[in-house]
Amino acid sequence: MKKTEELIRTKAYWMTIIQNDLYAKVEQYMINKGINRTQLAAELGVTKGYISQVLNGDFNHSLGKLIELALSVGVVPQINFKSIEAYDKEINGKFKKQKPMNSNFIYVNEQEVIYQTKAKSKASKKSIKK
Repeated sequence: MKKTEELIRTKAYWMTIIQNDLYAKVEQYMINKGINRTQLAAELGVTKGYISQVLNGDFNHSLGKLIELALSVGVVPQINFKSIEAYDKEINGKFKKQKPMNSNFIYVNEQEVIYQTKAKSKASKKSIKK
């Protein structure tokens, strides 16, 4: 099992974090508007396949495309840079309360735990009840 310090230094870790956040924003937009994937695709002027890629995590966006998609669903992307050491200290502080038993742990924050499955590179979310 990789240590948190090792994980936060990987591209895969950050792609998973960004993809999960984008997924949540797009999904919430669709719920708020009461629309499905086909309707969202028509509204954004993209294909249904593209929307499926976004929602399934099967994409690697350019920065421009990420900004365009975020703005089209009514959110602004923000990038916050901090040192690896500061981030490691921050998440380890939150991690102390809940250590998952799964050896494929990727990330934890106050609301959710994200695990990477052994068979897939996609992550699944599990809510933490306080």
